[in-house]
Amino acid sequence: IVLANRIKIKLKNKLDLLKILKRLKTNHPNTCRYVWKRNNKDIVFGASPEKLFSYTKPNLVLEALAGTISTNSNLNSLLNSSKDLIEHKYVITYLIKCLEILKIQNYKKSNIKINSFGDISHLQTLIFSKVDNICPFELLKTLHPSPAVCGYPKNEALDWINTLESFPRGNYASPMGWVDSSGNSSFLVAI
Repeated sequence: IVLANRIKIKLKNKLDLLKILKRLKTNHPNTCRYVWKRNNKDIVFGASPEKLFSYTKPNLVLEALAGTISTNSNLNSLLNSSKDLIEHKYVITYLIKCLEILKIQNYKKSNIKINSFGDISHLQTLIFSKVDNICPFELLKTLHPSPAVCGYPKNEALDWINTLESFPRGNYASPMGWVDSSGNSSFLVAI
């Protein structure tokens, strides 16, 4: 399972979201920086390296991102870490099972590689498929949450998370993205 932790911080000054986004852009390259402000008490911001999927008709791309190391470490050790390779394989297996649930059988996997996002690097495998038409919300319903933010198998991991975490996750690890009028879409995981 993948457990979340929460830290509460009281601020004396108002958050400068523009300044925060600029720092995230500098310190966390190759990520999607975001701010979602629903009201003054509900603001989520971050820099997520984890894309759940992108769909630009007919190209569907899923991303397996799991296995983590400090970018300052020997990155090749990540490719030799049995623990990280097993975690990464869980995500790949899960994504392929999701494709099968969605009746998508023709797919190709990229080779595993290391992708760096500022201070951290992850194992990454892309899964490509051609799909004439699919509802992005059906994709979300099937794919989320992935083992990278939940665990595997999903239902058992969610049961443990609900038992062990003493707070609701709220928007943490939720899907965040867009859908256009043609059904093209892209969603990331808000971490």
